[in-house]
Amino acid sequence: DTAGDAAAAGGGGGVPMQGLPDGESASKVQPGQRWSKEDILQKRKDVKEFLELLSLNPTEQKLMVMATDMYVNQTLDKDDRLLALEELEELVSPIDNANDLHVLGALAP
Repeated sequence: DTAGDAAAAGGGGGVPMQGLPDGESASKVQPGQRWSKEDILQKRKDVKEFLELLSLNPTEQKLMVMATDMYVNQTLDKDDRLLALEELEELVSPIDNANDLHVLGALAP
């Protein structure tokens, strides 16, 4: 099924992909044909709903900041801080995320 394929290709992330059209059926409008006002309003509504779903899922950068904040928080238990550091280690394994640590100001001296 197309929605399942889209979810599988999307790399997970927790955003449900059902209801999203595939590239072939994304628009009923043919080249040179104009969209009706209702079509435009429906498209805007669909995009807004999808963006809201995306915003519910934290990015890896947000997770890195959260893990860093937990690690440097002296009031947390040592085990919790160690767990946060282990999570941060996993999050920075991709080089792009590791480079983002500096940009995010994480673990700055």
